Amino acid sequence: MKLTSPLPSLIPHVNNLAGTSTSALQLLTKSLYAARDKFGENEAKLKTFVHHVVTAVVVHGPCGSANGLNTSVAYLQMLEYCLGFGDESLALCKRVTSRMKPPHNIPVNTWFIRTFSPLWTQLLPALQQRNISPTAEPFRACVSENVYAFSATIGEKKSTGVPSPAILNTVGCPCGDCQQLRKFLTDSDASWQFKAVKPRRVHLEKALASSKALTWGIRWHTGGGSPQRLMVRLIESFAQSDWIN
Repeated sequence: MKLTSPLPSLIPHVNNLAGTSTSALQLLTKSLYAARDKFGENEAKLKTFVHHVVTAVVVHGPCGSANGLNTSVAYLQMLEYCLGFGDESLALCKRVTSRMKPPHNIPVNTWFIRTFSPLWTQLLPALQQRNISPTAEPFRACVSENVYAFSATIGEKKSTGVPSPAILNTVGCPCGDCQQLRKFLTDSDASWQFKAVKPRRVHLEKALASSKALTWGIRWHTGGGSPQRLMVRLIESFAQSDWIN
């Protein structure tokens, strides 16, 4: 039996769920998602509704505000919850990972050692169970940001740690776009923007993600506009070679 659904009309009211039990909303979304095949042509609308509710759960739940050292379990539970929604999982996880950063009232090294590092260790089995690479987005960006913040708190001085030009010139392929990327990596500029159609931008993102030389020493993200921009920034104070060897 196919089910008709008023779900789209409910989406504007999702943000009013702040007082609703988080566990109740999680049960609701899990139940709806498990029954998605019964919604027939309304399945896409169901997924949109679930996406909005899960986002509300993240925003209004324990991970929605900085709770210091008490957020480790909350983050882990929320990520495991978000991983249960198929193709939507990684986009939903990004709602959580974007909040996984040192709170202002706690030293970075304390946050990293007592909260982030144990949390990441416990999350790895859940990713492996679902054949998700720990270097896939949004996890790569989250780990890179936290490791970079922690690295700035240790050692007597900051180290450039930039790989040799020979290593940097192995990034990407012979195409013109990758040549531009390699030129940036071997120049003195700290940032670079690449604006092109999606296939070309995604090609460069894959080149960045697959290079062992750049796993931890560089950060990038996609910005707004049409077409969207790929923005790349070198982390001059980060000892990349420590993570490569």
